[in-house]
This record gives sequence, structure tokens and C-alpha cells, in this order.
Amino acid sequence: MTNVIEGFVFDTMDQPVLNVEVQAFQKISPLNLFWNPKLDLALHPFPELTDNKGYFRITLSKEFSPNNLIYLCIIDSENSGLKFTSVRDQQSRYKKETDPFIDNQGFKHRRWRGEVLNNLDNTVYITVVKETRTIPQKYDSIVIGSGFGGTISAITLAKRYKAEGNNQRVCILERGQWWVSHEMPARSDGTINGKSTIREFLHKNDMPYSTWPYPDDIKGVFSFFGNSRTINKVKDIIDYRLLKNVHVIAASGVGGGSLVYLNVTEHPEKSAYESWPTQTDGGPGLETYFDHAYRFIGVNSIPTTSSIGRFKLPLEKLIR
Repeated sequence: MTNVIEGFVFDTMDQPVLNVEVQAFQKISPLNLFWNPKLDLALHPFPELTDNKGYFRITLSKEFSPNNLIYLCIIDSENSGLKFTSVRDQQSRYKKETDPFIDNQGFKHRRWRGEVLNNLDNTVYITVVKETRTIPQKYDSIVIGSGFGGTISAITLAKRYKAEGNNQRVCILERGQWWVSHEMPARSDGTINGKSTIREFLHKNDMPYSTWPYPDDIKGVFSFFGNSRTINKVKDIIDYRLLKNVHVIAASGVGGGSLVYLNVTEHPEKSAYESWPTQTDGGPGLETYFDHAYRFIGVNSIPTTSSIGRFKLPLEKLIR
């Protein structure tokens, strides 16, 4: 239980941002999918301002626990020059209100809303972006999809271009975003030997990512199904398709099928691919590359028995 929320606001250069307005709200109904600060409960009368270290401290009106659906809003301001193009913390990307509100002097202000905080005792690190990230206008190669095949193709091309030394670029097109563990820190704080993590890289470079949904409680179950393309076309990971003779669970995210393949890599029966053009076009067949794939991915055998106390379960029991 807590009645204080603390945090910092930094820019993408890790410099503190001063005089940013931060406010805490309680979502009134968990079924309200469109979080609106005008409808939700403000937990303190006025927004808190960040100090010269980017620090803010919000004292709530009473003690709360995570299941009280507390979230933060920060406000950019036209007259102060604090106009943001993107906002996120170590948990989520903030959503920008469609319609700004106008103060008595005619200046526009806009709220950015975060997701419900998982742990109110954690220090919140908010990163704001003041400028639009520059995207190169030209690439030498474009790879569509970032799954197993796309990743290997992109790495092969990147190594070749690097060896040639001509500053050539590879672009990977992916319909989904990055996904990382919520246990991975968004900032180097010594928890992983002080080394930078992929999450910190994404955080600092304002690249969209989400943390894995964990369906281990009712909130996690809603989060899991809420991240399917059936419900959410933008922020999603699971793409379930029903075809005539097969059900397909695919992924939408950086990593493609590697996000949902459950760490199982099977060697296909030859009858499944022996009539493919790759087997009859005069080049090496697929079986030539299986060992390369095993080494690249790091495939290990599945044990055929499992120890449960002093008993052993045979493979046929496990399959059933």
C-alpha cells in the first residue's frame, strides 16, 4: 500500500526536463476502455511540477494498491515550449489526447496518459521526445518481416554491407512492435551488472515496445486477449487465423514467429517438402541447411522423461 508516487522526467539525451506537469488519476471503471481524465478521479487537486533534476513526488489523498487502477498523466504546454512528440515510461507508451484544452490566455495544453501502474512503489522514469525522429529516405535492401527467415536475411545482408564498407543500409519492415519482459529494466541501474539492455535502447530511441502479457491473474488474462489482432490492430502480438483445414497462431511483432513458437523447433518429415521446387531446381535441398539452422538457433533435444519425485513419466504419457 502506498500514498506516494515518485518519478523522473528525462529527454532522449538523459537530461532532466524541468517544470513538467504530472498528475495521478484513478480509473473509475476497469471496463472503460477509453481512459478519460475528465471522467476519472484526480487523486490530488493540482498537477505537480518536476524540479531541476526532473524529479516529481505526488502525495495521494489516501493509500492505494495496484488493483486500484492508478495511472499518470503529463501535460505539454504550448506557451512553455514543452511540446512533446512522444512520451513513455518503463512500462508503456503514453496516449496523446486528441483534443487539447485551452487556458485563459489562449495557449494550448495536451494531456498524455499512461497505462495503469503495475507497482505503485516503483520509481517511474518518463522519457519525453521533443523532436521527430529522422528516418532515412533511402535503403539499399528491404526485408519484409522480422521472423526467423527475415532476421537471417537481414543479418547476412548487413554483414556483407559492413564488409564492403560503403555505408549501405538494410531496412526491416515489421507490422508489429517490440516485446520485452517487464522484469528487464528500462534504465541501467545496476540490476544487470550495470549494462545496457535492449529495453533501455528502445526506451532511449523512442521505439514502440510493450511488455509481455502474463495471464496469471484476471488482469493478465484480459491483457493477453486484449493484445490479439482481433481486438487491437495496432498494439497486438497474437494473430489467430482460421483457415479451411488448419488453425494458425502467428505473431505480430519484432521477431515474428519466434515470439509464439514456444521454443519448439521440429525437423519436418521429408514427405512434407520433397515435392517443393527447392528440391528439384538443381540446387542443394533443404536438408543441407538443417544443421546450419540448428546451430544458429541453438536447438536442444526435448527430454523423453520427466522426473516427478521418484517417478519417471514415459514419453507416451507426456504426449497424452
